[in-house]
Amino acid sequence: MKDRIKKLRKDLGLTQQEMADKLGIKRTSISNYEIGRNTPPDAVISLLRREFGASEEWLKTGEGDMYEQKHEDFFDELVEKYHLDRDSRALLESFCQLRSEDRKAIRRFVKLASEYKKISPDGET
Repeated sequence: MKDRIKKLRKDLGLTQQEMADKLGIKRTSISNYEIGRNTPPDAVISLLRREFGASEEWLKTGEGDMYEQKHEDFFDELVEKYHLDRDSRALLESFCQLRSEDRKAIRRFVKLASEYKKISPDGET
């Protein structure tokens, strides 16, 4: 399991500290899982599933896909509901995979751009 946790973390583009912060655990816990010193308890596996969409089967056995299929189904539903194109879907998925601080920065930028548009005399940006 140690190699799979590290592979998941790397696939998500996270440092050990960033993954630990998202899971609400210590960085040393992630380190210990990755070197095989400790095995993550079921509670941590549940957090990996909830926070990152990781497949429990893949985490425990290495079989199947790294991510649960329902993660993809969620984006499929959004695409259908809001008639999104491929680029918009990719943007949503990328946004969801960003670190919390980066998502906040993007939201601030969008809010600022929206406010600017409201006060701009010709409505153009």
